[in-house]
Amino acid sequence: VEADRFWPIYREFELEMAKIGDATSEEGESKFEELIRARLNDPVQEIRETAAVALGILSNPASITLLERILTEHPDALSLLQEAGGINYRTRAFAAYGLGLVGYRTEDPKTRRGIVETLVGVLESPRMATRDVKVASLIAMGLVPLDVRETALEEDQVENPWDSRQAQVAYLVEFFEDDKSKDRGYLVRAHAPRSIAMLLEGASPEVRDAAVETLLKYVGKTAPGEVELRQSCTLALGIVGDLDADKVDAKIRKHLIEAKGNADQQTKYFRLIALAQIG
Repeated sequence: VEADRFWPIYREFELEMAKIGDATSEEGESKFEELIRARLNDPVQEIRETAAVALGILSNPASITLLERILTEHPDALSLLQEAGGINYRTRAFAAYGLGLVGYRTEDPKTRRGIVETLVGVLESPRMATRDVKVASLIAMGLVPLDVRETALEEDQVENPWDSRQAQVAYLVEFFEDDKSKDRGYLVRAHAPRSIAMLLEGASPEVRDAAVETLLKYVGKTAPGEVELRQSCTLALGIVGDLDADKVDAKIRKHLIEAKGNADQQTKYFRLIALAQIG
């Protein structure tokens, strides 16, 4: 009974334990990872989902396989969590956030590519159509920057989204602009611009400029699209833009200033935040 009454305290305990972290043994085992992992089967949903994201904060590589299996409803995870009717979509969404946090902190390129491949698989799977899970996967993608490919592709070469930063950004741009697929509703796609903006740091000028041109189409006085798409692109440009004389940065500032005439009031508010970030 006390566990049910005081579960918010246990949630904070999990998060603080993960933030502190602990030294792993020679075998790579972590005491905290073991303790947090055990809470994934807690009867309280809020504790289960907090455990999933806490594993991401702890960032022990040993947690990656488990988080991937929770996210994709692998039979092993179904057996471990013992949730009737499948793994709760909230637990799966927090597992995606956990993977993103692991990918953010790891310095191993292969690990990052593996995480991005898992996230893309969820975004592309019609079986995993739950909006929260897809949104979480999009947000997590923005936390896991892949290495920038230094050379041009040969004519017959095709990249997967998990092969390079260029391919990763191109995939998210295509995902954002795809208004035909029934699995890519605009409320999901609206979360892509921020992830794109996060991944443009350190990308080549060509990749940055091409992605910005896509975002600019949804920002301005008479920008098209659902208001959620306009709002998202407006905020994303605040992350990307700066005050130098580059042509693309001048266009960003121009579009954000013109957005004061946008019909959506929230977009007007967001464009002020974006301009302040640029300033």
